[in-house]
Amino acid sequence: MIPVEAVAALAPTVGAIVRAQEAVADDDVRALEHELTAIADALHEVTAVTFAKVNPNRYSPTYVDPVVWGKTVAPFATPSDPAVPAPSGTAIPSFTLLDVFFCRTYATKIGHGTDRARSWFASHWQAFLRSVDVPELSVPGYVRRRKDRALGGLFQEALDAYAGETGLLARHRLKTYGYLDLSFKTGAPRRSAASAGGSPSGCGIPRTASSSSPARSATPGARRRGSTCGSRRSEHGETTAPRGSATWCCTSRGRHPR
Repeated sequence: MIPVEAVAALAPTVGAIVRAQEAVADDDVRALEHELTAIADALHEVTAVTFAKVNPNRYSPTYVDPVVWGKTVAPFATPSDPAVPAPSGTAIPSFTLLDVFFCRTYATKIGHGTDRARSWFASHWQAFLRSVDVPELSVPGYVRRRKDRALGGLFQEALDAYAGETGLLARHRLKTYGYLDLSFKTGAPRRSAASAGGSPSGCGIPRTASSSSPARSATPGARRRGSTCGSRRSEHGETTAPRGSATWCCTSRGRHPR
C-alpha cells in the first residue's frame, strides 16, 4: 500500500507542474515560485512520512518484515515475460512525470527500463507526459535564463527534495537497499528490475540521482553535490549515501549530458 499512498501524496504535483509551465509561458516568476514550493512540500511529505511507514524495527507499529517482504512482495517486481517491463518503481507515473519536469535523462539499465515502461503507459498518460516534455516550457531552462536568485533557490530546493542527497530518491534507495540485502541473504528466488545491474558497484537500487542518471542533474548551469551508488556508515552506525558530484544541463533545445 506504500506505493499507492506515495502516488496519492504526489497527486498535487500534477497540477503544480502544469501551473509551473503556465507560469513559464506567462513569464510569471512569483507564480512559478509558488508552484515550486508546492512540489517541494509534496516530495517532503512522501520522504518523511510515507517512506517512514516501511520500518524494519519489529517494535514499530508499521513493522514490515524484510524476509517476508523479500519472499512475498519483491518477486512481483520481476516480469513473468522478459519482453514485458517489470511492474516496479520504474512503472510509477508520478516518478516519470517528475523526471520529465526536472529534465532528468538516463544512462543505466534501470533508466532504460523506465523509458521502456513509459512506452507501456496508457495512451492518455503518454500524451500528458509529451505535453510536459516541451523545451520551450522547460522550468530548469527558464530558471537558468532568468538568473533570479530567489527563484533559483526554490527550484534547487524542489530538485533536492526529489533527487538530492536526502531527497525522495535517495531515501527510497537506502530503504530498499536494506530490504533487498536481507532478501538476497535469505535466498530471494529472483531479482527484480529494481535490483538488476545498472551501477558500477552492483548495488543497483532503483531511481536515484546517482544510479538512474549518474552524471546529470537539473540544476541550471551549476555543479552540485550528489550521491553515488553504494553506502557508508556514519558515526552513529546509520547507512548513508557516499558523496560525489554530478552535472546536469537543460538547454532551450533539449537535454544533454555535459
